[in-house]
Amino acid sequence: SSPIQFNSVRVFVAAMGDQYDRTLIRLSSTEDDKLEPILAKLLPLVFEELLTQTDAPLRMKIVGVLNHVLTRAKGNTAIKLPAQALVEKWFSPKLAASGGAPFFRNLSIIFLDLSVPRLEPLEQIELALYALEHFSELHTGADRVVVFLACIRGLGHIAGEGWRKDQVPRCLALLASRGAEDVGLVAFFKAATEFLLIPCGSAEAASVGGMPSASWAFWKARLKSKTAADMIALKTSVLKWLGSLGADPPASLVYLPSMVAVVENYDAVCTIGESNCKRMDPELDLNDDAALLGRLICATLTSAPVGHEDATGSLRVEPKANVPSKLRLKVLNLLQRSKGIGRPALVAHAVHLICQGLRDSEQVQLAALQLALVLAENVDPDCLAATSATLLEDVEAVFWPGGGVVAMGASTPLAFRMYGSYARQLAEHPSGDSRALAVKASPRMLALLASNEQAASDILEALSGLVSCMRGTTEDEYKEFVPLLDRLVTVQKPVVRREVLRWASTLFPASAPEGRYYALRLFGDPDPEISRAAETLLSGGGREVPKFADMCTFLASRALNVGAGGMLETLHSQATGLKELDPILPDLLSGFSQHDIARAMSC
Repeated sequence: SSPIQFNSVRVFVAAMGDQYDRTLIRLSSTEDDKLEPILAKLLPLVFEELLTQTDAPLRMKIVGVLNHVLTRAKGNTAIKLPAQALVEKWFSPKLAASGGAPFFRNLSIIFLDLSVPRLEPLEQIELALYALEHFSELHTGADRVVVFLACIRGLGHIAGEGWRKDQVPRCLALLASRGAEDVGLVAFFKAATEFLLIPCGSAEAASVGGMPSASWAFWKARLKSKTAADMIALKTSVLKWLGSLGADPPASLVYLPSMVAVVENYDAVCTIGESNCKRMDPELDLNDDAALLGRLICATLTSAPVGHEDATGSLRVEPKANVPSKLRLKVLNLLQRSKGIGRPALVAHAVHLICQGLRDSEQVQLAALQLALVLAENVDPDCLAATSATLLEDVEAVFWPGGGVVAMGASTPLAFRMYGSYARQLAEHPSGDSRALAVKASPRMLALLASNEQAASDILEALSGLVSCMRGTTEDEYKEFVPLLDRLVTVQKPVVRREVLRWASTLFPASAPEGRYYALRLFGDPDPEISRAAETLLSGGGREVPKFADMCTFLASRALNVGAGGMLETLHSQATGLKELDPILPDLLSGFSQHDIARAMSC
């Protein structure tokens, strides 16, 4: 820069410095009762200067002026400060790029904490409505927390007896002019939801369930000095405002804040939240309001479903450490009334919520399983196979990990029932994917039946669905079940042998040897019911029977412990051995009576 330009800057800086000095002298000589009109004009200008001033010594002179005002205002509660004008500065585009932004924010917060409580009720209402209208212009994070907290008194007055008649319609008109997806409104009600999630007695807690850690850091910085009584008063104001809006605004905006308040331990708060929800419940559209369903689901997820991490709008999930079980339970119970959760746009999130609910408390687990049953009836057919695969895998992982013995609990019978419900849905909507899923799951469930007699009736719930999927299996598919059925047909428990008979009648065609073999094995069963069922199966099929040679080969291979359909050379050598004098027949007769073999040959 040239010497002339440099001298000009020095002159300007000196002049500005003199101006701040004169301002400070004038303020010092002004009586408290004369300060209000001066401060109404001065403070907005000074804070504007704080945003734009880059010279460090001048900035300190500005801070000196503000410190003087602050000292006077703290010493005299009658001094009113221009709160709304200060709030409006938070919406300035200059704030993002200003080097003085940290000074502005720190000092402005102090002035807002002093000035807002001194406003008249109507002034507090105007401030709240201004913030509601312009909330989208705020920077995300801490700025929105600061402004929302400054609004709370005004929100409470909107719902107050003296102001409700005129101010609630104003508020409703503002909401109606923007719509449910307006960025500012969504952000404002999100701030309300987060605030109402914070336990009244935990303003200094390390974390808050249901809230991202970054968000809690912003709230904690502003609330750490609040007592439980302070928080109750603030929450009550917000909830009364939400209640005054009724069911007119979009439910996707107003319902969730009241619902999260129900998890509060203080009755003064949760009672109002419950009352708000009860009034809105009859008006909720849980079938077609995708935004409402999305926000309810995402509020109780700790992570996004795989592949949906970049979802936007009502399906955006903010990662959280945990979610209050009471809140998740409320949402799961509410969603059981919905037929819309099975839509392609929502189903991945609904499934993810169920999976997370299965790993929560027992009450939540039960509600998650109930929701899964509702989803089974309403899931889009194109999403059925993928939905079933995810849920059935998770149920197995939670209730009988690795197979083996099932630990029976309050939720376990419902888990088997859910398993069977999805299997039946797969049977009603057959596809390659659904058949493959049933073929994969059925052996595990049959093995569970063999080792868990105490859970037999519940496991049969699941098997009854799976067996419906197996009709029309190909030869390659049903051959995979033969070794398993061979093992299960010898189990001592009648319920297992009865199930073998059911699966054999479903899996194998009457023309296949396997279709007769298991009935023959169980024809002489000591359980009369199984014996009669086997006889019925043997007499069925009409003229469609296995070929004589195939049946003999199959029976011989079983008796001589040779794999069905293979190792013919071994079978031939075994048969040759029977021609010797005094052949040893017990192995051949293993499991059969003479009557059984005669009956087989008559086929």
